[in-house]
Amino acid sequence: MYPLHTKRILYVDDDVDSADLLRFYFPTLEMVHAATVAEGLRLAKTENFAVYLFDVQLYDGTGIELCKQVRAFDPQTPILFLSADARHEIRDRALQSGAQSFITKPFNLEELKNLLTTLLASDSSASE
Repeated sequence: MYPLHTKRILYVDDDVDSADLLRFYFPTLEMVHAATVAEGLRLAKTENFAVYLFDVQLYDGTGIELCKQVRAFDPQTPILFLSADARHEIRDRALQSGAQSFITKPFNLEELKNLLTTLLASDSSASE
C-alpha cells in the first residue's frame, strides 16, 4: 500500500498559500491547516494525526513552542518543521523541542515526499 494514502496531517503555518500548495502536491493526504499556535494546539489535542508539520514563525508564537506543548501530551506522533528560517540555532532548537526533522523553505518536493513517506511508514508499523 502506498504510505501517503489517506493519512491526516496537521499543518500549522500562517501562510495559507503554503497549505494550499501542500494539498496540491499531496492530494491523497488529508491536510488540516491551522494558522496559529492556539488553533494548532486545540486541533492536536482534540483530533488524531499521523504527522504534524509546523512552521517556526506564527502570528501568536512559534512552532517550537507549539512542538514543546504537543510533546507534553503526545510523545509519539512525528513532528516535521517546514520553515524559511534556515539558521542553525533555530533548526537545533526545533529538533531539541521534539521534532524528528527540519526542512528549509523553499523545500525540495521529493525530499519532503520521501521524509513524509518514511515518517508515515514508521507510524503505520508502530500501530500494527
